[in-house]
Order: sequence, then C-alpha cells, then structure tokens
Amino acid sequence: MTVRAFRFGGLAQDSIDGVQTIAADTGGSKYMTMESPVGTDYQVPSGYTFYITQISFGTTAAVVFGYGDDGVAYLNDDPPTNWVAVTSRIYPGSIGNLAVLIPIPSGKYPCTYGITSGNYITCYGIEIPD
Repeated sequence: MTVRAFRFGGLAQDSIDGVQTIAADTGGSKYMTMESPVGTDYQVPSGYTFYITQISFGTTAAVVFGYGDDGVAYLNDDPPTNWVAVTSRIYPGSIGNLAVLIPIPSGKYPCTYGITSGNYITCYGIEIPD
C-alpha cells in the first residue's frame, strides 16, 4: 500500500482536501482581508479551523495576522468587525518563506495589518474539521 502525505509548513495530512492558498497586499497601517481567489474575501468554512502553515513574503515589510467577523476592502483604514490579532508583528528580515502555525477559527475572515508598506504575501494552509 502506498501512503501519500502532503506537508504544508508545520502540518501534514494524507490528502489535499482543505488546502488553501490565500493572499494579501499589506500597506502602511492598513488592514486587508486575505483573498482566495483574488478579489474575493476568504472566509473559513463553518465547522473548520484554518491553519496558516507557511507565509511567503515578497518583500521584507512587517505584518500582523488576525481575523474578524467580516471582510474589509483592499488596504482599509478600519479593521474588520471584532478584530482579533493572532500574532505580534512578524518581520522576516528577508524575502522568502516562513513556517508558522496560525489558527483562524470557523466562520472568520483572516486579515492582515500591514505595519510597513509594500508587502505582497501569500499564505498556505489547511482547513481541518473542528
């Protein structure tokens, strides 16, 4: 019997079900709901927790990850309703990938708060049933 395992940052599973790629463009002191596909706010499905397992940084800008009850527009001055910051400032110091484990609860919209401007980020993760 062949066993296939798929690893995404710090998590692994035996199928690609629930794998998501979400992205945002961070700006100086601005919020943005992560999108998948581009132009569509990503909401974690009901009954699942979404775990961001890897972040790919396009530049070296600093960012905070969190979530809210609704989506916010591209580079918005106001946070989503009931904003919760899940991380402190993440500043990679270089362009590249960073392995993380950031949980986003069921029904929430993952969102970034860009501390410095000019950083396009892509996140990879897995939706896991609660």
